[in-house]
Amino acid sequence: MEEIETVREKLVNITLVADNSWDNVSKIMRRVDSKCIKTTHRINIFYGKNTQMLQNVCIKKGFTVFRRSTSNETYNSDIKNVLDYTKFCIIFHNFIEYNTISRSIIDLCELNCIPYFVISEHTGNYYFNGECINSKKFKNCVKEINYSVRNTIVSLEFNPFIYQQDCEIECKCKCECECECECECECECECECECECNCECNCEISVNSKNSIDKFNKNFMYLQELKKTNRTILIA
Repeated sequence: MEEIETVREKLVNITLVADNSWDNVSKIMRRVDSKCIKTTHRINIFYGKNTQMLQNVCIKKGFTVFRRSTSNETYNSDIKNVLDYTKFCIIFHNFIEYNTISRSIIDLCELNCIPYFVISEHTGNYYFNGECINSKKFKNCVKEINYSVRNTIVSLEFNPFIYQQDCEIECKCKCECECECECECECECECECECECNCECNCEISVNSKNSIDKFNKNFMYLQELKKTNRTILIA
């Protein structure tokens, strides 16, 4: 029986995510520590802006890291495969990002009853399952969490790894043609407008739309390059 429990303990995963704007390494090092979490627990980290920062802390603290990739076509199932075998999540979040992976993981944890911690720069305490805890040490709270395999429901309407919170796409063409078409959605931006107009005017995308698309593509290419540079040391 002890051998079975030992095997289960070694297979336990913890998922670690952070805001895109998060840069407080000391906060991460304080919580991701062998004094709080057993080093037999494996750490899941999604590819993203903070992958290297989170990975460096985990390796320095002696944890095994699993870098998890996602695609724009299968991101829901990719996230589900991680959360199905996650004991709990640690989210470094300042409550200022709402369309990124940190906020999405919080929502998914609440939906699927997955234990989760939120570490914020706004308080020296921590949040556990949405409640601010100031009467119990972090490591004691971690010890009380029991792991159970679950069938997670993940149905996000957008890919949180490449979604731009400050997207300024204007779904309006600045065309100078003289056609009488009333459509304002015949642009090449990524806004997925559902207009049924068949106007064939050669209109141009507005400046704001072009800037937003460039920002979107730049972020996506960054993720692709990050995957390539880490491919040789990818664990899973």
